[in-house]
Amino acid sequence: MQVARYGQAVRFGAVFDMNGVIINDGPLHDRAWLEVGKRHGVPPAATVSYLEQVAGQSTAALARGLFPELTRNDAAIREIGAEKKRIYWELLSLGLKNNLQELIIPGVREFTRRLNDESISLALNTSSPAIEVEEILSAFGIIDHFGIILTEEDVVNHKPHPEGYQLAARQLGIDPKYCVGFEDSIPGLISLRAA
Repeated sequence: MQVARYGQAVRFGAVFDMNGVIINDGPLHDRAWLEVGKRHGVPPAATVSYLEQVAGQSTAALARGLFPELTRNDAAIREIGAEKKRIYWELLSLGLKNNLQELIIPGVREFTRRLNDESISLALNTSSPAIEVEEILSAFGIIDHFGIILTEEDVVNHKPHPEGYQLAARQLGIDPKYCVGFEDSIPGLISLRAA
């Protein structure tokens, strides 16, 4: 959308996070952590209790908190993180095949289509890997709604750093002050506000 403002045409943009904003995959992450915990002898009640206390933490922080004996070095933390990621991917793939409507945030398709119809440029800024992003957005039928897609591979400094949102606005060719963002986590909101 372009609006004349002080004699100049102004373009507007919208930058979306993915997890929790486009896809309701929090329960899948929780189930993956429960499975990792079970495999390493952590009782389900203890895993659930810990996850409720530290919502929004990074995978590394969660691995250290849930498995302090197993995560004494960076290699062990990466190993636990990779195990959780594999389980999550299996659950996500199954969910996208069988429970698609339960995963998509209600109204996302219609909202992003409407923004496109209004000529508002859309970007995605997520900390998820590219393969996951493509799978999710394709399954939901909205991958073409986004002119710019930034994933964990595209930025050096992840949320709460503003790099992803700044880069998204720059690649859209829109001044950040004419962009609106959609986030659901504290690190994401800090990132968005700083951008």
